[in-house]
Amino acid sequence: MKNLKSIKSFLFNYAQYDIADKHGNKGVLKINYKDNSYDIELGIDDSALRVEVVTVAKDLLERKHGINFANK
Repeated sequence: MKNLKSIKSFLFNYAQYDIADKHGNKGVLKINYKDNSYDIELGIDDSALRVEVVTVAKDLLERKHGINFANK
């Protein structure tokens, strides 16, 4: 993808990730890369799971927010 001639911009805007733990609990992590924010929807109130999902969300935003992948 390094020799793109027509595409000058390729940015992530929104992504949705399915989440599941070892107990079968499920949820959704919605990342808004454009606005550098996220939303978590979990089917249960599990603070340990939520903490891990927040860690993942922050890591994804740190690595991908505002990056133009056409330059890579």
